[in-house]
Amino acid sequence: FPVTIGKLNFKRIPEYYVSPKATVGEKNKKNLKTLIVRGDLRSYSGYSYATRCYIKKWRQKYDEIIGNDISYHPNRHADVWQYPLVEEQEVAEICKNRKSVTVVTISSPNNFQPFTGAYNIGLFFYETDRFGMSAWKDKILLMDELKVPAPFLANLFRSVKESPPVVVEPVPLDDSYKSFNLNEIKANFFNLQTYAENTDQRNSFSFAGLRSQYSHIFFSSCTLIPRKGLPVLAYEWLDFAKKNKKCALILKVSSIDISHTQLDIMKKLHKIFKSISSQYSYRAWNVYITTNSLSDPEISAVQGHADAFVTCSYGEGFGLGLFECLAMGKPVVCPRHTTFHDFLPGDYPYFMQTEISNFGIPDPACVYPISARWGVPVPGSLGLALQRLTKDSKRGKVKKHIEKARAYFFTKTKCSSL
Repeated sequence: FPVTIGKLNFKRIPEYYVSPKATVGEKNKKNLKTLIVRGDLRSYSGYSYATRCYIKKWRQKYDEIIGNDISYHPNRHADVWQYPLVEEQEVAEICKNRKSVTVVTISSPNNFQPFTGAYNIGLFFYETDRFGMSAWKDKILLMDELKVPAPFLANLFRSVKESPPVVVEPVPLDDSYKSFNLNEIKANFFNLQTYAENTDQRNSFSFAGLRSQYSHIFFSSCTLIPRKGLPVLAYEWLDFAKKNKKCALILKVSSIDISHTQLDIMKKLHKIFKSISSQYSYRAWNVYITTNSLSDPEISAVQGHADAFVTCSYGEGFGLGLFECLAMGKPVVCPRHTTFHDFLPGDYPYFMQTEISNFGIPDPACVYPISARWGVPVPGSLGLALQRLTKDSKRGKVKKHIEKARAYFFTKTKCSSL
């Protein structure tokens, strides 16, 4: 049913949680314990999904939850926000008229904003060891508390002189095992190698069809930005696929540029893989791609039915997709740096050998410094990790390794409460 707050009108979805106290009249709302969440609230972005994970944990602590969507764009809109929405000026008004208000801004520090009368928290995902924008430090000092999803980020924030208290609060994930139905996956996947500008049904495959065709399916979900290391993944994968023709890679790729269409993303990916394939004479790619916005259940089902999650990212603020797969009991293959270093055991067998180096990367969002520490997979390391994984799978050794890594992850990520 429609809910109207301020100038916004939207539909509340069935999972909407509200404390019985929140049903009181407006005059009595002054005493409600209120949480206001500012950030990217209505999209399928990583930030938006992480925000929903946090709220599932936080919501029982509050009588009322309200959202302020500071990143809304109609091209990325998704009906995933469960709570009332207000505009910026209404946040200030609520903070002024309520006795107990916590405002959490889940975004980069340039969006941190303190509200008079509220306890102001900034929560930020960042992927390297140095700040790229000096103005962020001024914004950080305005907050009452900072939250970060990983220990390596706490050290970065605490290095700021007179920084407010810093609390490590990893994204809370469900530690129960689940089963996923292949029928949940409605999306089709295109063969990237035989991609043509006018894609049609002959070039697309269902996940169930791919699952029956290949012995091993590896899944990777990322954004089309340099930090994600897609050219490295392309080279490493093509080298592996040359000798392992019954293995396939499924890519779920999006873009931070809202003007990019699905076709634009397909073209960019095709160009990356084709240039590497031509240079090194790799014939079979075995790469399938979807650029659609997959629903949360679809993403979970793909993760649950793939054999492993793979990434060649140079740095991660948390790595939500990877750790979600691990929480499901699935193997993950990744470089050893940032959160992967923080939350996976040192002897984890499916780490890629990683070189930590100082260098600058192309940065369309202009948030990274000219030079920072990044972790780059050593050439051939993805193939070695995947080869080890496929051999362990045949020998029945994977489950033992993943159970150990999973237990380590949940021990390390025990969360504090707001």
